[in-house]
Amino acid sequence: MKALKIIGGIIFVLIAIIAVIAYSIISGQPAEGGLEDSIVINAPASSVYEEMVNIEKLDAWSPWYNLDPDAYTYEGPEAGVGATSKWDSENPEL
Repeated sequence: MKALKIIGGIIFVLIAIIAVIAYSIISGQPAEGGLEDSIVINAPASSVYEEMVNIEKLDAWSPWYNLDPDAYTYEGPEAGVGATSKWDSENPEL
């Protein structure tokens, strides 16, 4: 009978430890998650904006653009809303 009390006590302590660890993990997590990154660009905002808003300039620094530059076609305005870049290539890496 004494052995059962010891085994029961050990099981109770283990369950309590697991419960405390689980609660601390769950309560330490934020309700909502997010990810942020930043970089400092040593250039005027107007020149950075031009690089980002013009789809052809944006594709020029894409890692895939150099694999097959002729694969890209552009539709719509040169910059801003509606500017579209499409690609069609036989290159398996692209």
